[in-house]
Amino acid sequence: MQKDAPSLLRQVDIPFSAKAVKQLKLLAKPVDKLPAWHGAAGSKAWLMVDEVVMN
Repeated sequence: MQKDAPSLLRQVDIPFSAKAVKQLKLLAKPVDKLPAWHGAAGSKAWLMVDEVVMN
């Protein structure tokens, strides 16, 4: 992602059979290193998830 890129809101549809699912595990990983323009360049990024919606 570039410095001037807008924040991203993503909706990801993952179809599955509700009858076959008892638990869900969500795995999300941040980028390994922050880009050179970032104040903490070279450090590991944080990944913040505000909301997970399941229907």
